[in-house]
Amino acid sequence: MLPKGCLYIDSDALCIQNLAFICNTNLDSAVVAAVADAPYMQESQCAKYRVMFGTYFNSGVMLINIPLWCQEDITTKTLTLLNSGEKYQYPDQDVLNIAIGEKTIILAKKYNNLLALSINGNEDSKVPDDTVLIHYITKNKPWHQPYRSRLFDFYLQKSLWKNDKLPLYSCKKTSSIRAYSRLMFKQKKYLSGIKHYLIYLKTKLTK
Repeated sequence: MLPKGCLYIDSDALCIQNLAFICNTNLDSAVVAAVADAPYMQESQCAKYRVMFGTYFNSGVMLINIPLWCQEDITTKTLTLLNSGEKYQYPDQDVLNIAIGEKTIILAKKYNNLLALSINGNEDSKVPDDTVLIHYITKNKPWHQPYRSRLFDFYLQKSLWKNDKLPLYSCKKTSSIRAYSRLMFKQKKYLSGIKHYLIYLKTKLTK
């Protein structure tokens, strides 16, 4: 027998408080419970896909009503949309919003606090005190050296991966390599800064 629900969390999210409330949310006739995406996403995506304004949700954190998901055949609907030939800016998120429609419970922002990091910005230390999940959106991730944060490191040291060597940057993202070069210059490590700026240029030219 399938469980009644499951909590999906993106791998670039950090849990800093108890998840009990979201896990115990009564889904009733809703397929998912999720947090509404940022206002600029509501502006662009709701009109494009005929989703009610304010209900376009971020798919990074979802409490899923498994029986209703199966009953509504959401998996088939989303795969059909993805294979339709239409180009989606945010493929999984766009098609989930289209397929699920208004059968969504919108949760408080604290359950999926969308955060963009900058070099040495430590933005995640400035989130509201009631934040439960921090979701590191954009390509700037806290496990890359330019965007490492004190909060991320605090929880990393409590995890099973505390002894793992983290990557300096994403080798697939030229902007990440450039950010690391800039960080080295800020730290007055000029040779490393020059070295990684040359790596950035080479990577960019060979793309």
